[in-house]
Amino acid sequence: MQKKKDPSAAKAPDKFRSARIYDPLRSSADIKVIELERRRRQAFHQEERRLAGISGRAALTITILSSLYILALEQYQPLADLLSTHSFRGYALEMLMVAGVLPVLASVLIVLLEKPAKSIVFGDRPSFTPSLLAFMSGFPLAFIGLTLDHLVSHFFTTNTFLQLPGWDLMNQGVMLFQSSWLQIALTIIVSSVLPALGLSFLLNGLILPGLAAGSYYTRAILMTAFFATLMPMQLRPLPVFFIFAVFICKVRLDSNSLITSSLASLGLGLGWLTYPLAYQFTADVFWGQLPSSTSQIISLQLPLLFLSAMIFLPILVYYTNYRNRRKVEEREKALLDVSKQGEVVGYRRKVDYVFVFSTILMSMILLVQSVI
Repeated sequence: MQKKKDPSAAKAPDKFRSARIYDPLRSSADIKVIELERRRRQAFHQEERRLAGISGRAALTITILSSLYILALEQYQPLADLLSTHSFRGYALEMLMVAGVLPVLASVLIVLLEKPAKSIVFGDRPSFTPSLLAFMSGFPLAFIGLTLDHLVSHFFTTNTFLQLPGWDLMNQGVMLFQSSWLQIALTIIVSSVLPALGLSFLLNGLILPGLAAGSYYTRAILMTAFFATLMPMQLRPLPVFFIFAVFICKVRLDSNSLITSSLASLGLGLGWLTYPLAYQFTADVFWGQLPSSTSQIISLQLPLLFLSAMIFLPILVYYTNYRNRRKVEEREKALLDVSKQGEVVGYRRKVDYVFVFSTILMSMILLVQSVI
């Protein structure tokens, strides 16, 4: 039996029916946000393509400046005598040239010539937790590296401490308590603050981002860290310096922030300063003097090593997880890119041959200087 229609029931207009059927996936506001994000990433990748090779040019610039500095020391004897004197002024000037003047001069030249975008050099705005952990991680990392070097030096070489620019400055300015507060403040500025500013800007702001373009994460870290170990122009501290540089470069890429990696470098420098204090304080507590026998040295160094490792390893795991979360968010944003041309893909540069040439040249200069 056919059901009769109620004549009093009003028919639904067509516009209401179409409104119910039409259910867009995205609103106009969402599409505008997606389009702006797509254009921003496209501009970022275009800037990466324009600055292809900036890592090699920056490395070549600092290599040339370092070579000129070494030649100046060889040719101008008064300057060499001033830097070789065992005084606070000589140590400070040596550290100032290696960690301050040369990197800053190279960075200024590259910035004036290349004019890189701030987003590539500085990265994202730093977050509080990663920045705090980066600063705190420098202390246990310095303790780990210097403790291992101390043990190796005791069993295999005659040098007890690292012999590189600034180490004697740190010992004289802080450990021996033979200086004023002004001199200690100058020691902290020259040995910790300047490397965190000058070296970090050159290595982590100009060289590392160019090498890491195109998802070359591990290779960029290792190449930049190795080049950083060559800059002090001393063969002795290469292994320990390489460990330090690898972690700082990892912090730069994991956090995508130059300021965060600079804080890690600052914490590392301050940890380097406080290591002799901690070593001497621990020795005074246990024996009332510095350890003399092998058993005393081992019993003092191993607790420092294990305690520092227990503090440092969770921070290392945190940065790895932080990078993974950030990569997942970037992939989710990439899936929202619905442009006609598809997803924007960054510029992939296989090998920066200028950087490789600069690294080889710096290595040859270091070997020749060590032999002579």
